[in-house]
Amino acid sequence: MTAIRRPSFSWLIGLVIGLTAFWMVIPTNVIDPANIGWLGIHEDTRTYFLGWDFYRKSAWQWPVSANPNYGMEIAGSIFMADTIPLVAIPLKLFHDLLPATFQYHGLWLVACFALQGVFGWKLASLATSNSWHKVAITALFLFQLPFLSRALGHLPLMGHFFILASLLICLQKREYFTGYWALIIACAACTNAYLLLMVLGLWFSDCLRRATRQSFHWKTMLIEGGAMLALTLFFCWQVGYFSVGGGVSAAGNPYGLYRFNLLSPIDSNGWSVLLKDIPGGAGDGEGFTYLGLGFIFLITAAALSFTQAKANPKIAKLPGNPYLIAVLLMFAIYAITNFIGVGPYSLIIPLPEFLSKFTSVFRGAGRLVWPALYFALVLVTFVVCRNYSARAASVILGLAAALQIADSSAGWAPQKQHVARAQSGTWNIGLGDPFWQEAGKHYRAVRRLPAGNVTPDWSVFGAYAAKHGMQTDSVYLARVNYDQLAQLNLRNQHRIDQGEYDADTLYIASNQKLAAVLTHFKPDRDLIAAVDGYIVIAPQWHAKSSMQVAALTPHNYQAPARQGSHYEMTSFNSVGIRSLQQGWDDEIGSGGVWSNGPVAVLQFPVADSAFKQIELAGTPLTSPKRPSLGVNVSINGEAMRQLAIDGSQPAITLLLTAAERAAITRDNTLTISLSFDQVASPKALGINNDERLISFALKSVRFE
Repeated sequence: MTAIRRPSFSWLIGLVIGLTAFWMVIPTNVIDPANIGWLGIHEDTRTYFLGWDFYRKSAWQWPVSANPNYGMEIAGSIFMADTIPLVAIPLKLFHDLLPATFQYHGLWLVACFALQGVFGWKLASLATSNSWHKVAITALFLFQLPFLSRALGHLPLMGHFFILASLLICLQKREYFTGYWALIIACAACTNAYLLLMVLGLWFSDCLRRATRQSFHWKTMLIEGGAMLALTLFFCWQVGYFSVGGGVSAAGNPYGLYRFNLLSPIDSNGWSVLLKDIPGGAGDGEGFTYLGLGFIFLITAAALSFTQAKANPKIAKLPGNPYLIAVLLMFAIYAITNFIGVGPYSLIIPLPEFLSKFTSVFRGAGRLVWPALYFALVLVTFVVCRNYSARAASVILGLAAALQIADSSAGWAPQKQHVARAQSGTWNIGLGDPFWQEAGKHYRAVRRLPAGNVTPDWSVFGAYAAKHGMQTDSVYLARVNYDQLAQLNLRNQHRIDQGEYDADTLYIASNQKLAAVLTHFKPDRDLIAAVDGYIVIAPQWHAKSSMQVAALTPHNYQAPARQGSHYEMTSFNSVGIRSLQQGWDDEIGSGGVWSNGPVAVLQFPVADSAFKQIELAGTPLTSPKRPSLGVNVSINGEAMRQLAIDGSQPAITLLLTAAERAAITRDNTLTISLSFDQVASPKALGINNDERLISFALKSVRFE
């Protein structure tokens, strides 16, 4: 009689270890569904919550992930807001039963740690049957830095358990039913595109492994492949992978920036108590794969085991197969990208145009090294457990786990404290003026002028719209349709040119658009005002509300320049931004605003022309290919002056001539035109992949 094999529940130990790791690393207040304060810390987590909040309150659409109120014309789906459709779609079924403020992201983190522990335990079981060994190995899986570093930022990417589950199937000797792969692929598709890509690659390697066995026929493989393709496409369609259509534009930079730096395994990036950060590229954080002192110690111990006179002969039976190794290598090569980085140094290998279009789809390439990292951990623990005695392996693995936890605390301990201090409840979005509450009663939508993806302070108006049940195009999406966005801004420009705005929509205009808005504005009907530092256009305000709001006019929209005036250009709300005319980029930050194109123009109203000098503080774009920047400057159309500036000069200083001062006095306006020589993009200068024709980052303008 064949003995009945009883199911093992030892994986529950892994579950407990995972929950313990969660308790150590994450503040437990994130579990509270009413606590959204911690989600307001990062831009990424803000869009996770806002995407979900708009989705849960909207009517069902087809496909089921459609989320039109969050983005309007440029909206796609909850997938494009990274709201984890695997959780969001089922929860929407219970919208009426959920409290008004509800977040599931904390519970998602609990599940990720628990399942990382479960599958870490199962992978450890491939290397050893010793329970103490498995406890230490499971801890090592839980304290891998690419996993922990995503814990309070890129929440969908916490689903590393999909990678572990896939590796578990690939490394098993016995055959698994196709149903296991179908479940993993479907769930990964409903979570994150990068996780799906990794899972599909591992599934393909497993198909090839099984195809080489006599019991598995190529016909069966083709049937399975077709079924998996159909399954993948169906779930990708339903969760919104294809929702933005053609003309796709990414909210970020192209392939090559977010790479795996070859020194990343020893580059702590602040996640080690001993090893220091190694300078690298601007986007190397996406490929962050610091091993940790525990893992490095374990690799050293495994390597030393081969020097023993009696190394275990079973070491020849290492886990894995050539197809799995090949897929892991392909992922690793893709992660390195054509911008090969070794610390701060880069070697750029140009790619054909057709490849560039493909690779930019998965521009966060550095992430694809994760399967190789986890396979390496399985391999190293296998070697240690085979080549050392049980007692010696216990000491080595225990010490490695302790080192890993202690070393990584340099990263997760401050992160935990920072999130624990986050205010519970709603976000403080800084809109304190009574106008906003009044406006929320009269308008159905909030639009930005110009529209865009990740516009300055996008989450302020995204949260405002969500609070008042309004639609909005003030969003942060992973992808938008560039063609639709361009068409939307053409319509917006037509609105500005005609002075005609949708009566049910509140508009938030950029300071750069203010002069044009005022030119065609109808003050007897509509309101334009500066409220809490934002330029607001409220169509038919005087008919909708009796609230009195101080209006902006062509005469008071900007304080006139005079001797001693100083204008900052470092934030969306800086009054100085209103002076920007043509030739400036839409992105504004602490580094200032970049010129974009061969000519950039500034214009100021002038109170008096007593000032004799103008200082434009900023930073020129230079490189070894172009050590200095040539600039031709014209003031009020007077004769050009030619300047050359480099990185050692913090400003462009202009001493006014008598003719220039006379022109300023005559016009009561100062117009500064900057014409740049040899305009080139950072990509052309070998700096990074940025293709904008930027030349000078303007931080401030001072009149002396």
